[in-house]
Amino acid sequence: MAHTQGGRGHKAPYQTKNARVPVPMATQVSEIVNKYHEFVANGGDAENPPCFVSENKLVHSFSEIIELDVAVDLAKEILKNKKSAKLSLQKLLKAIYGKDLTL
Repeated sequence: MAHTQGGRGHKAPYQTKNARVPVPMATQVSEIVNKYHEFVANGGDAENPPCFVSENKLVHSFSEIIELDVAVDLAKEILKNKKSAKLSLQKLLKAIYGKDLTL
């Protein structure tokens, strides 16, 4: 996909950063970047893009995606073994899903 890029008199409307990406994730990262370029090309605000990653989903075992309810159930199972982990799990789930949860 053709997109605005910097270099030799052409300045992109956003700053860039290099990052090392695991090879198995490269395709997914490229898809997100392409969505961003399309968003900017269609007049979107380059400094305030929307989230291009589906919310309320967690990658589990690198191949399947689980819903929030399943992740909460897994967290409850973990709590049965280590009750001191309750606050850590709540913080983790809040970080992943952006919601306050009580387990």
